[in-house]
Amino acid sequence: MEYVDSNFATEFGNSYMEMYLVDAFTAVSFKGNPAAVTILESEPTDFGWMQSVAAEMNQSEACYVWPLNSESGAYSESKADWGLRWFTPEAEIQLCGHATLASAHVLWSQGMVEKEQEVRFFTPMVGHHLSCSLDQKNRYIRMSFPAMSLDSFELPTGISEALGTEVIDCMRNENGSLLLKLDSAQTLIELEPDFRKLKESTSDVVIVTALSDRSSEHVVSRFFAPSHGIDEDPVTGSAHCIIGPYWGERLGRDSLICYQASKRGGVLHLDLDLEAGRVYISGQAVTVLSADLKITPGN
Repeated sequence: MEYVDSNFATEFGNSYMEMYLVDAFTAVSFKGNPAAVTILESEPTDFGWMQSVAAEMNQSEACYVWPLNSESGAYSESKADWGLRWFTPEAEIQLCGHATLASAHVLWSQGMVEKEQEVRFFTPMVGHHLSCSLDQKNRYIRMSFPAMSLDSFELPTGISEALGTEVIDCMRNENGSLLLKLDSAQTLIELEPDFRKLKESTSDVVIVTALSDRSSEHVVSRFFAPSHGIDEDPVTGSAHCIIGPYWGERLGRDSLICYQASKRGGVLHLDLDLEAGRVYISGQAVTVLSADLKITPGN
């Protein structure tokens, strides 16, 4: 996840709104990563209210989607265009994979978009659209995301101590994500980080990864962001914009099955087109709750 500040508070005119709690990157309820998806009638302006709702929901992400007007191509024969923004309980963020997947799942499952249509999400944080398509036979949602580059980086002081293990390789993305390779999947799964020390060691998010020791997937990972109010994120789609290119180049593969080894756990299928700078992330989702959000802006 890439974090930005959000200090906006202006007028916003929607009445009640539909909200859905969706478990993403899983076909089973109460696994994967939950996201609260709120459907808006029009583009939002009260970002302070949106942040308050995100804090109230207290999920790793709350997101807001709204239909764009016909001039942008919304509800065309093959594409449906929607606006999208993501919030943690503490801040607006620039990119979130599991909440994007959850949003697309809601639009298709609730009949707001035809299942044959591609969903295109537009957000000012990314700067270009994110496209999602539905494999109706296998019920997988396929998302197109930008591949993110990494540079070698000196391991910040205190990281190894905070994680309780040696780091084999340290890379960093310019947007503030550390990617740390560990010696084995077992070491990664058994990590019990000291999150206070980890927060003191770096303000970056910390992604740990290793080769899998199981035949069902190629690589495993975990995601820690204590400096952004999330000790461990269950399943992080955007992190795989980094993990995919890193392992794809080292393993000589253009497709990967990845497992994020949190307590909830989640599976992500990656297809890499590094020449085009794209990572295609596929996963499933399950709706576990739907409700009307009664508290509207100004109340």
